[in-house]
Amino acid sequence: MIVFNFLKPAGLVLCLTCILLTSLSVRADPPCHFSAGLNEQSNQTDHDHHTDIASWQELHQELYLLLARSSGCSLNFVFLPWSRALQQLQSGELDLLLTVSKNQDRQRYADFIGIHYNEEAILVLRRDLIFKVKQLQHLIALEDQIGVMRFGYFGEAFEQLRTEGLESRLLFVSTLQQKLDLLTHGRVAGIIEDRAQYRAWLKYQPEADKIYKEHLLVHSNPAYFAASINSMNQQQRDHLRQSWAKVYGNAEHQTILSKFGWPLH
Repeated sequence: MIVFNFLKPAGLVLCLTCILLTSLSVRADPPCHFSAGLNEQSNQTDHDHHTDIASWQELHQELYLLLARSSGCSLNFVFLPWSRALQQLQSGELDLLLTVSKNQDRQRYADFIGIHYNEEAILVLRRDLIFKVKQLQHLIALEDQIGVMRFGYFGEAFEQLRTEGLESRLLFVSTLQQKLDLLTHGRVAGIIEDRAQYRAWLKYQPEADKIYKEHLLVHSNPAYFAASINSMNQQQRDHLRQSWAKVYGNAEHQTILSKFGWPLH
């Protein structure tokens, strides 16, 4: 039982006021914690087939943890297909996402707080079609489709080609594994994929190199940490931005990237 008899009215008011102000202060400055999106988690037993996916996840985990250590924040990983994670970043259900390219539409809901590596999106094409595709617009005339990640962004020139007939030649998938499986089973003429990711996949699928070839550079751009404007306030986002700037390009960051064969620039 709580007894206030020993407090004078003025003291009681002052005490309650202090409690109220403390409560408001806590609400205005929540603990430093964020949810971080990771691409789909494989629960397959065929370890070799999924080693490339596991390696990619480990790279992203280490980059997130580097940011967490620098910022003093805690985090929890949320395993989602990348396309769904981007939607949740927009709605504010997810705080942070890696490998996001900056464009005008995404800047409406995401704060691009720092670059973590440079991404080169390439067209991987069947070798028997190389002579037919000298430029990206030649894909429009192909009979077979090209696998791409849903909601992926490959530059303004690619977006323009989509309006000129390329859209009908694209086969959209929601996960990285789905896209790579299209190659494994020969269901597409090719895919658009990050160069480093494709080369990592080839290590575990060497036979694919006899069928497919890195053909054209589609788009080269920095890949960012994107923070949700709808779930994190400006102060929180600035704190993460400044924390990442402290470690960007340092020895630890470079070691993580080189470990997995990813380029910083």
